[in-house]
Order: sequence, then structure tokens, then C-alpha cells
Amino acid sequence: MQVYWGEFPKEKVDEAHKHGVKILHQVGSVEAAEKAVAAGVDCIIAQGVEAGGHIIGTVSLMALLPRIVDIAGNIPVVAAGSITDARGYAAALALGAKGVCLGTRFIATKEAYAHEYYKETLLKYTENQTDRTDLYGRASWRAYVRCLTTPFHEYWKQQPDYDTVVNDDTQPIIGHMTIYNGKTTLRRFAGQVANPTTIGELENMCMLSGQGVGLVNDIVPAADIVKRFVEGVKTIIQELGATHVSKSSIA
Repeated sequence: MQVYWGEFPKEKVDEAHKHGVKILHQVGSVEAAEKAVAAGVDCIIAQGVEAGGHIIGTVSLMALLPRIVDIAGNIPVVAAGSITDARGYAAALALGAKGVCLGTRFIATKEAYAHEYYKETLLKYTENQTDRTDLYGRASWRAYVRCLTTPFHEYWKQQPDYDTVVNDDTQPIIGHMTIYNGKTTLRRFAGQVANPTTIGELENMCMLSGQGVGLVNDIVPAADIVKRFVEGVKTIIQELGATHVSKSSIA
């Protein structure tokens, strides 16, 4: 079971273990990782601030990951945040991660339960076109996310009431969708992203994405992504072994 955004105390970890459930705790700081270690979790997911979706930390993955690896001991650490190809995978392994957690890259796959408009939009944006914001979903849970800087987002970011607007009943309805077999009404600034059932003003809805979106260039089966990562990282490691180990290239 993956948990995130706050503490998951030892009592709950122990209860999960009694039922054969392993706990993966996603954190965004060394302090949170230390608490996860003390709680006895089975795996720590280190999330950098460049990640898409909800982000709790403020530190980049490059700086955060090795710090968490150093304090995790025998607990495996997984890297999350703008890892979109085999190069990012190799970099995470070099920093001590045992694996990687992908978000944005897997949204742009055939199997992802995301609206095609959302998937296609991801292909048009780059690393300079995301924003860390708490604009969406303030009525229910005010928290930071990273999303695409769509024209809708950029417009509202320039408005004088940007810091105070809330997606409550005073906001106009911009769409509808089905979530967990229930119909949901979407008002302006809603935090939900478009799935295949979503209808309405898709261009005015939140589109979560990490800074690695600039490397997302196609919509393919998820299996192809996994294959690219596995085969690509093998090639990278072999090339590094042949060039950087046999003769130093450190300046």
C-alpha cells in the first residue's frame, strides 16, 4: 500500500504487516523520511519538487534522493519526479535508488485512464511550462500540485484574486465526469483531471504534469515504456562502464 502526504505511524505500519501488507511511503523531505524509517515502512519513495501532481516537498530530486538513501539503511528507496526516460532511470540508480516511480510518462500511454485531450496536450508542453500551485481544489484540500501552464492557468495566475479564489459553489460549472461509478460535477478550479468520461471545457481543467513533460513525445502502450527503460538503462550502464570506469573523465 502506498501512502503519502503526512505521517503514517508505526502502529498503522504494524497493523498492515499483520495482514501481509507492505507499506510504501512517499515523502518530500529528509525529515519525513526519518519518520518513515522509524515507523518501519517497507519502502520509501523520494519525491522531488519537479514531480507532477501533488507535491509536498520543495527540494529537487537530485539533492533529495541521495540524502534519503543515506538515512534509509536497508529500506529500499524509489525515486519520483520528472523521470521520463532511461537516462533519468540511470541517474536515479546512480544516486542510490532501487527503482523509479513514474507519473507523467505513464499518463501518455494507451492504457492510462486519462482523457485523450489531456494525453495529447502533454505532448505539446516543455519543462518550462509547468507550475507549482495550490489553485486547484482549495475547497476540499488546499495543497500544492504541479500542473501545465495552460492558457487558462496563466490567465488566472495574473488575476488579483488568484490567492483567494476557491472551487466552491459560486464557481461556474465547467464539466462533468464519472469517478468510482458516481457522477461528479466539475466547477472552475476543480482539482480532478479529465478521464475518458469527462465532458465540458477540457481546456479549462487542471492538467497535472511534472517538469519532465518535455521528454514525453508519444502515446504508446505502457509495456513499451517499460521496455525502453529496461533496455535503455542496460545500454547506458554498459557505456558508462566502458568509458567512465576504464579511464577517468571527471574534470
